Amino acid sequence: MSKKNRKTNQSLIALIGDLKEQSRSTGSALWRDVALRLEASRSNWAEPNLSRLSRHASTEDMVL
Repeated sequence: MSKKNRKTNQSLIALIGDLKEQSRSTGSALWRDVALRLEASRSNWAEPNLSRLSRHASTEDMVL
């Protein structure tokens, strides 16, 4: 039985599907974890500390 899709943003739904497919094809648990976090309810999303990120990440870094 599949879960009911509660997200309404079509690009987010496509991104979640792409991340799950990438996880299956590469065997990497990182992309599956990111997809599951995006799929969770918004109240459970982590809130990033942007000032800490700006201090520790250089301008060329991509922060996930």
